[in-house]
Amino acid sequence: MLQQSGKCLDNWGSTAKLYTCGAGYTDQMFTYDYFNNMIVGSDGKCLRSSGNYNGASVTFSACSKDDSAQKFSYNRSTKQFTNNGGYCFDNHGAYQFQNNGVVHMWSCHSGTNQKWLLGKDYETRLYQDSNMYAGGKMYRTPGAGR
Repeated sequence: MLQQSGKCLDNWGSTAKLYTCGAGYTDQMFTYDYFNNMIVGSDGKCLRSSGNYNGASVTFSACSKDDSAQKFSYNRSTKQFTNNGGYCFDNHGAYQFQNNGVVHMWSCHSGTNQKWLLGKDYETRLYQDSNMYAGGKMYRTPGAGR
């Protein structure tokens, strides 16, 4: 069953959440550093997994290339981000259509709630498009924050 949230990953506070995608929301702008396997927000903070277990929280903290909890690999074919323990970014199914929906780590599976679109320039929104399999696209919108 395809259930995409149509929401963007958002850094509104210190915890990763889902929020309605909006033009100019700098809290939704991220760069994926392929060389260091880090996801860096527009505020210079990096995503960090609190552990290798189902439900581990995803937060933002000062970037450190030595922090293995800030390392995430992106697989373009599966559209999944995995942490160093092999767990995937997951938007919790019970909240995936709500603003402030939970984003956490979960055992990887083929569900659409673990598929994240990443643009070719690696400087885009992490976006779950409700029309992902019907021509939906990832886009980048620069501008002022909320």
